Amino acid sequence: AYEVAAALVVNYEVLAARLPSLGRLRFDVLAFDEAHYLRSHKHKGYAHWVEAAESLADTVHAQGGHIWLLTATPVRDRRRDLWRQLRIAFPDMRFGTSWAFMKYWCRAYLNRYGGLETKGKSHTDELHERLHFYVYRKTKAEVSKELPRLTRERTVVEVPTKDFTKKGGRSIETQIAYAASLKLAPAIEIASDVLTGPGKVVLVTSRRSEVPKIAAALKKAVSGPTAERLQLWAVDGAIPSQKRVKLCAEYFEAKDPAALVATMDSIGESIDLQRTDALIFLALPYTPGGVEQMEGRISRQNQDRPVTVHYLIAAGTIDDVIADSLINKLAATSNLDASSDADAAAAAIQGVVDEEAVLASLHEWVKTTKCVDLDSDSDSDVITTSSLEDVA
Repeated sequence: AYEVAAALVVNYEVLAARLPSLGRLRFDVLAFDEAHYLRSHKHKGYAHWVEAAESLADTVHAQGGHIWLLTATPVRDRRRDLWRQLRIAFPDMRFGTSWAFMKYWCRAYLNRYGGLETKGKSHTDELHERLHFYVYRKTKAEVSKELPRLTRERTVVEVPTKDFTKKGGRSIETQIAYAASLKLAPAIEIASDVLTGPGKVVLVTSRRSEVPKIAAALKKAVSGPTAERLQLWAVDGAIPSQKRVKLCAEYFEAKDPAALVATMDSIGESIDLQRTDALIFLALPYTPGGVEQMEGRISRQNQDRPVTVHYLIAAGTIDDVIADSLINKLAATSNLDASSDADAAAAAIQGVVDEEAVLASLHEWVKTTKCVDLDSDSDSDVITTSSLEDVA
């Protein structure tokens, strides 16, 4: 039946399994969607995909066909990861062997341990000159013109330094866990308000062990009709990828109110969550790519509602270090890519409030500042949020 079809659509797994059969067919165009999966043949999960894609691309190219690599995921890896993608897309451009590519374009050299260091880059202008005729790039700004508004807000949980020193411990892992525990109460409060709307909310963290705790706390916090109708999903990296995609799809299709609690690495590439009113970061990503990846899950084509991104920071804890590092990286990203949202994300994490964004958010709800003494018997922490007083 393949011979008479106008188009054939398969996933990468089928491509690898049916490569001999597919290689006997003639294609005018071979398009690889989610092409960032093809960036390295060394990834243990994707190696057979990459090898199959390269083999079929060679066949189609020899037949005079066209090869397209498509992705909406930011490609900001090391230049060395370009070699495999270029090898697939442009077999005749003579980029040479992997070693030749690393040596010429990545300034490869032997380090003091005798290993090959390939993290650098060289001959950048020449590479741009060779590729700019063949690369079509549509910026996020162009794609986002018709999307509903995305607003970023910062919530700071204040904690005395002495209290953090006493409870936080010395190890980085312990400090991250302690900072996360401080942010649970305000995160649940924000999420409960969204769900009561009714609305849909995604809460993300970095630690797998926190997911069930957050889900249980959220389920306990909502009440009344919201609790009766609430649909709640919990996703982490221990769940097989196919099941994670299924769970996220169920959340996507669910009616309000609904919530998804997940680790950041479990809902990254290729996940659609754009039917969401709020995204809450209980842990800050370590890289600009992490910020864009998470925001890109909810702010994308087919988004049907305004969305607010909440960055939660526990002041006086390791969050301060992570936030400062992330802000510096976002600034560097902004200098390299004028189309990115790096400036806006950095401003939100710093607490710099855009007046226009504040005025727009007032049409949705009025935020207040709450203060509760940490030494009291209350279960709440000190919460300060960006409000009109902050702007003044």
